[in-house]
This record gives sequence, structure tokens and C-alpha cells, in this order.
Amino acid sequence: MSKVITAEQFRLVDSKGRIKGLFSSDENDNTIMALLDANGKSKVVLMLSPDGTPSLSLFDASRKNGFTLRTSSVSDDSFILHLLDANSKLRFALVLMSNGTFGMEFCDANQKPRFCLEVPPPDSDLILSLLDANEKHRIALVISPDGSPSLHILDANGKSIWEQPKNK
Repeated sequence: MSKVITAEQFRLVDSKGRIKGLFSSDENDNTIMALLDANGKSKVVLMLSPDGTPSLSLFDASRKNGFTLRTSSVSDDSFILHLLDANSKLRFALVLMSNGTFGMEFCDANQKPRFCLEVPPPDSDLILSLLDANEKHRIALVISPDGSPSLHILDANGKSIWEQPKNK
């Protein structure tokens, strides 16, 4: 009796023979596990890319509206969690850096960060930034380690055009 089953695709079927789940790999060498609804449409997809990046996608009835959570290592001990829209465009990211900094980015439909929050380890500035369509910081609210706040308005080149309180 064989203890190993080898195949290119495994299909889970119900008592009527309808496919309810798939375990396979695709032409891009992604490993995929999918759960299907009564109409044979995938609603939950767990995928592992060849570079080791995992993702989890959830879809509604139209399969156009849904989201994907993806985590990818940016270094040996820093991670990013992505939230993608129905067009697989990055719209939100959570970042945990190896130095303890935690960040959030909200992105526009072109996947460009427009609103960022950086929560650093103690003794560093807390920064809330608004960015323009060219990903240039234009407004920054900063809280220094001693608790004093400052507000900065920057031009397209990153040069301060207004700040309060004034830098001494």
C-alpha cells in the first residue's frame, strides 16, 4: 500500500461530485489552495509564491470585490502586511521594522502612499505625514520624545515653507 499520493492537482468534492476545494500550483509556480462556493467560484484563496510570500484572498459573490492580505519580509526581521483592493492594487500597509518602529500607510488608487504614520521606539519622533501624488511629504505633524509637537508644511522639493513652532 502506497503512503504517498502525488498529483498536479487535488480536488475536494461533495457528495454530488461538485468541486468544493482545490490544491494545486499554477503556471507561475505559485502553490494555491482554494475554497469554492456552490457555483464553483473561489471565495477563499491561500497562495504561496515561489519567493515564499504568502497571501490570503477573500472574495464576494461577484468575485470583483474582495481583498488580499499579503505579508512579505523586507529584511530578516522586519515585516509588511498589505491590504490590496479588488484590482490587486496596494491600498494599505502595516510595517513592523527590526528597530521596533511600527508604521501605517494609506495608498491611493495608483498605489502611492498619501497618509503615513510612523510610531518609533522610545527617544524618537512620532510622525504623521500627508504626501502628494509624487510621494513627496507635504505636511508633517511631529511629536518629539519630550512631548513637544511641531507642524511642518513642505514644498514639492521637501523644503520647509512654514513650521510652528519655528525652528531655532
